[in-house]
Amino acid sequence: MLYKTSVYMFEDARKNKNDCFYLYLASMVFCAFSIEAFLNHLGKNKITPNWDEIEKNQCINEKLALACKNIGYVLNKQEKPFNFFNTIFDFRDEIVHGKTEIISNKVKFIKENNRFLLPKAKWESMVTQQMCEKFINQTKNMIEILSKKSNLDEEPFGSDKIALVDTNE
Repeated sequence: MLYKTSVYMFEDARKNKNDCFYLYLASMVFCAFSIEAFLNHLGKNKITPNWDEIEKNQCINEKLALACKNIGYVLNKQEKPFNFFNTIFDFRDEIVHGKTEIISNKVKFIKENNRFLLPKAKWESMVTQQMCEKFINQTKNMIEILSKKSNLDEEPFGSDKIALVDTNE
């Protein structure tokens, strides 16, 4: 569901050019959420039922390494798509752990319209249609590789079908 949310936001951003920045931003963050959720799903279903305790004490890179080791996947973070893993999570961390930055010496005054031009933060410069599309594609590729290698019985991106729950219990 998280991955589909990312894709839907990306598609909406492409349609709505005026509000696209915020949709691309959210889509990119949801890519990180998608990967982490999949690693947690994989950990609980293929590594150990006690994954909940392990995942609380592991950083995202440790989760990835542990998952890969346990499913027999030789991880090479120098090759696609996993060479983009840290980019996604560094971006996510900048958003989630937002910090104030002093920029007084970087501000430019524009005389024509009497306003100040503020520099963009690193993460802000990354929020583009092209980068968002790359986040989505690399996220999908990583999840598909891990899913295939782990021999999970279900489709990694879920189903559009709704589960029925018996409420008479």
